[in-house]
Amino acid sequence: MTNPAPRAPRDLRVRRALEILPATPELEPFVELLVASSVADPGRRWSASGELGSVGDRLVDARALERGAGRVAAEEARHTERLLRRTAVVVGALARDDHDAILDALLEQGAEEEELGRASRARAWYRAGVGLAREWGHPRTPEALRRAARAARNSGELEEAATAYEEAWAAARELGLEDDAIIAATGRGNVEVDHGRWHEAEGWYRRALEVVGEEGPPRRERWQLHQNLAIVRRRLGDLEGARRRLELARAEGEALDDPDARVEVSNGMGQLLLAEGDPAGAEALFRAALEEASTPKARVTIGVNLGEALLARGRDLEAGEVAREAEAVALARGVHVKLPELYRLLAAVAMHRGEQDGYLLLERALEVIRARRLPPWEEAQTLRALARAAAERGEDERAHELEARAGELLGEESITQGDANGEGE
Repeated sequence: MTNPAPRAPRDLRVRRALEILPATPELEPFVELLVASSVADPGRRWSASGELGSVGDRLVDARALERGAGRVAAEEARHTERLLRRTAVVVGALARDDHDAILDALLEQGAEEEELGRASRARAWYRAGVGLAREWGHPRTPEALRRAARAARNSGELEEAATAYEEAWAAARELGLEDDAIIAATGRGNVEVDHGRWHEAEGWYRRALEVVGEEGPPRRERWQLHQNLAIVRRRLGDLEGARRRLELARAEGEALDDPDARVEVSNGMGQLLLAEGDPAGAEALFRAALEEASTPKARVTIGVNLGEALLARGRDLEAGEVAREAEAVALARGVHVKLPELYRLLAAVAMHRGEQDGYLLLERALEVIRARRLPPWEEAQTLRALARAAAERGEDERAHELEARAGELLGEESITQGDANGEGE
C-alpha cells in the first residue's frame, strides 16, 4: 500500500495554531516567536492601510518559525542555566545565613524574568525576596516590595500592586531611602491611572515630587514626575496646567541633556496640541519624537499618536499605514500592551472610510485586553469605542449598554490614550 502524496501547505492562521498548542509555560517563548514572525494575509486587506483583522488573523510563517526555533531554544537553555545557578546560590547562602547574597539572587532572577516580559514569574521571585526581607528587617525591603508591586501591576493584579507600593512607600520613608520612596509613590500613582482615577494619581505623583524637591540639581525623576503630572492635568481638562508641567519637564530634561526627556516631552506636547485642536502642530511634534524614540514601546506609543493626528487631519490612508507600521514593531518586539490602542485607531480609520466591519477590530482589542489582563481604563476605552460604533449602526440599546459597562469600570472621569507613566527605574 503506497503512502498518500503529501498535501500542499495551506495557510495557517495564528488563531488556529494557538487553539491547538497547549498553554504551558515551556511553550511561551515559542508562542511569542510564532506571533512575532507571523505575516499579514494579503488577501484580507482594505485599501493600503493593512489587514482588517488582528494577531489571530495573521498567517503563520512556518519557515521563519523553523529558522527562529533554534535561537529561541538556545536562549531558553541559557536562561534556565542562570535560573538554576541562582537557585543554587540561594540554597547555599541560606546554609551560610548570608542574607545579602540571598536577596541579590532572588531580585536578580526577578529582574531577568521581568526583562523577558514574564511578569508573573518575576512576581514570584520578588515575592520570595519580600518575604525574607521582611523576616530579617533588611534595608532592601522597600526595594523588594516596589519590584514585586511593579510585577503584580504588569500581571494585572492591581490591588496587590497598590498594597505593595504603599508598603514600600511607608518602609522607604521610615528608613530614609529617598529613591525607593520616589519610585514607590510614582508606581502607586500609576496604579491609579490604570483605574482612571486622575485626582488620586496626582496626589501620589505630588508625594513623589515632594521627596525629589521642586528645586535643586537636575534630576531625571523630576522631569518624569512633571511629565506624569502634565498627563493628569490634561486628562482633567486643565490644558494650561498641563502646559506648565510640560515646560518644567522640558527644562529639567534639557539641563540633563536627556534624550528620553526630549522624546516624552515632545510626545506630551503633541498630545496637548491635539487636545487644543491643533493636529498639524501635533503631527510635527510626534514625527520629531518618533525620530528620536529608542525603545519599541516608545515607537509604538508615538506611532499611535501620530496616527490619531493624521486621522484628525482627514488623512485616513496615512493614519492606517502608520498604525500598521507600529503594529509590526509591537508584534516583533512583544509590545502587546499597545495592541488595543492600535486596533482602536485602525477601527476609527476603517469607520472613517465607511468600512462597516471596523468594529471587529474593537472586538479583537477586547480579546487582547482580557487575555493579557490589561488595566480597566484600557477596557473602558475600547467599550466606549464599541458604543460609538454601535450608535453609528443605529444600535442604540447596545450602545447604551456598552457605555454603561465602561462607566462601571471608570466612573465619571474620561481618558485619553498614548501616555507613558514611567516609574523612574
